[in-house]
Amino acid sequence: MKQVTIGLFINLIIVVLFYFEAQQPTIDAGAYYILFHVSALCWLVSFVGLFLLIQSKTKIGAFLIMAGSAIFIPIGFIALLGGAKFMKSAQAQDLKLRSNSLASAPSAPDLSTTSRESLAFYSRKHFMSLTIILLITIVALFAVDLYFAAAISATYSILIGGLVLHFISAYTPTVTVGKDYIKLGMGLTQKSNLLLSDVRAINRDKKKIVLHVQRRDDRKLWEAPIYLTAMDEETQHQLYRTLQTRLKSPSNQASSATVLSPE
Repeated sequence: MKQVTIGLFINLIIVVLFYFEAQQPTIDAGAYYILFHVSALCWLVSFVGLFLLIQSKTKIGAFLIMAGSAIFIPIGFIALLGGAKFMKSAQAQDLKLRSNSLASAPSAPDLSTTSRESLAFYSRKHFMSLTIILLITIVALFAVDLYFAAAISATYSILIGGLVLHFISAYTPTVTVGKDYIKLGMGLTQKSNLLLSDVRAINRDKKKIVLHVQRRDDRKLWEAPIYLTAMDEETQHQLYRTLQTRLKSPSNQASSATVLSPE
């Protein structure tokens, strides 16, 4: 995944360079204008491939990454080879599944909140709808710019950047609950690290979970809210149950945390 991400970022730099060249008052500006639009469209195709790859749709995702990166060769080889690795991995997995089709399925792993050292929780309730809106907006602006020569290329370049940040936020945990700690923060925002032993009480309402925190070296009691509106209902319940379980564990009993009922 790292190779694909780096490759797509480098390809995006090339798209931006084509854009700036297209703005220059030179005889080649028209050619760069066409190159910019073609490369931007190909980059969007490869970006959709990355999105599908993240959604575990490996084959089609890898194919789109490879197809969208072909125009950027030789630099495009970075993302293209990364996509090829995923394609090869998917094919090997399919072969393995076919060869084991008659074998009994292995027992499912224990995914309870007490079986893992840390659990990550994401805010993806509106992820698909926002992604679709951003993609439709980008494609619409692309069409307007292409057919009506409107000077809005910079606008949908900003939208592409917003789409990238949208993905970063969606695939960065909002909350990570470890054996004895909590990490709060998502995307590029500042992260807060708390010890579970410093949590004195916890309560929940429809919009947020509030941790009442008092550090050992500070008598001041303060609140650390975890907003739930962007989380789906299952994630909200799992997060609250995980916090309840971890706060009641023997290693965190020093906190004497009070778990209050939802309001």
